[in-house]
Amino acid sequence: MVIAAIVGSGIAWARSVALSIEILAGAALLDLAVWLVARERTRCYRCETVYRGASPNPAHGRYELGLAGRFADDYDEQRELHQK
Repeated sequence: MVIAAIVGSGIAWARSVALSIEILAGAALLDLAVWLVARERTRCYRCETVYRGASPNPAHGRYELGLAGRFADDYDEQRELHQK
């Protein structure tokens, strides 16, 4: 969506600056609508299960990519051991 908005805005820039800005504003509004509709979800670092519609738990904190990477490496190793 972002790439399409940038490309469309760049093409429209040659014709009209106002049209270019309208394309970017439309993309921003679409992004806002998706963000409002999307529900919070909880993801397990260990098994990568996604829980949608679960009530928020402040103890869980925000998603941390580095922490997820460490668990993913452990998960891959365990999965390989069980597949042998």
